[in-house]
Amino acid sequence: MLSKKIKGNQRSVILRFASPVLALMVFGFLFAGTANIAMADKAVTLKIQSAWAPTVPILGDTLAVLAKTVEEISGGQLKLKIYEPKKLAPTLEIFDMVSSGVLDGGWAYPGYWVGKNSAINIFAATPFGPTADASLAWYYEGGGMELWREIYGKHDVVPLLGGLNSPEAGGWFNKEIKSVDDFKGLKVRWAGLGANLVQELGASTALIPVGEIVTSLQKGIIDGAELGNPFLDKLFGMQKGAKYYYFPGWHQTFGAMELLINKKKWEQLTDQQRGWLEAAARVSTVHSLALGASLQADAMVFFKENNVQFKRYPDEVINALRDAMPKVMAREGEKNPDFKKVWESIRGFLDKYDLYNDLNNLSK
Repeated sequence: MLSKKIKGNQRSVILRFASPVLALMVFGFLFAGTANIAMADKAVTLKIQSAWAPTVPILGDTLAVLAKTVEEISGGQLKLKIYEPKKLAPTLEIFDMVSSGVLDGGWAYPGYWVGKNSAINIFAATPFGPTADASLAWYYEGGGMELWREIYGKHDVVPLLGGLNSPEAGGWFNKEIKSVDDFKGLKVRWAGLGANLVQELGASTALIPVGEIVTSLQKGIIDGAELGNPFLDKLFGMQKGAKYYYFPGWHQTFGAMELLINKKKWEQLTDQQRGWLEAAARVSTVHSLALGASLQADAMVFFKENNVQFKRYPDEVINALRDAMPKVMAREGEKNPDFKKVWESIRGFLDKYDLYNDLNNLSK
């Protein structure tokens, strides 16, 4: 889907990153308690259709790290063969192709499949949601992964968390947002649950394809749009479409990247092979967080040099959006028991986590 290439110094980060992390993370996770598990008789290669090219920073290269890591720690016994976007399946058909077994696996963003089950929204990104460390805690220690696999399991798919994107910015606009009233009548490109919230403030939303956002802003088809974090916004030239760049990114505090494996294929793997995949996915997740955080500053400098005006949403707007959350989430929960179950899980976890986090936050 994307074709921009990573710079040489950024590419070297990918190749250097896995080794030290492996030393710290993978050894204990992988080999503790596996002495009695026999090595696979022959090498296994899983065909993985990616939504993004491997050269795309954060989105695509994180899968490259995962594939390299799993091959290294398995001694070549397990490999991922990555296919460029649309090579075996169109991006929006990856889930169905993995579900049916036509593909061994896929690499994508959970938000692409929310039409399957609205609860998937919460695994993709949550407005006013957890920070990266809190989201990892919920996925791995708070029951998030079990719920994710329960919901995907209904479609014969097993998800692995393979990456976390840096928090998004708050969107681009061609007019200043000074109050809640400024949202009334606005036409904006917004995705996920965040779209529901801006609708509560009076905006109309449309999910315009990434490649058409800048042109739509330039032509006045839309008044504003959210896309990604500063690095990704720079990658797509968002400054060409609007001059006001708003923060914070209340609608997406993290963005998940997932490795999908066909359930039957997953069950055919040995415990050790599944352990290799789980370990490699944790390595690639750390990679995505480290690289993502390192790339944002240069993007902000670029925008400043190109006369982009940085703005913060007024407290009035943030409070109105936050106040709309219970209504939106309750409405979705009434329509879908899975949504209600997942939302109660992450909300309950964060209520306890925030007791510590709020008291220990130096910015308070």
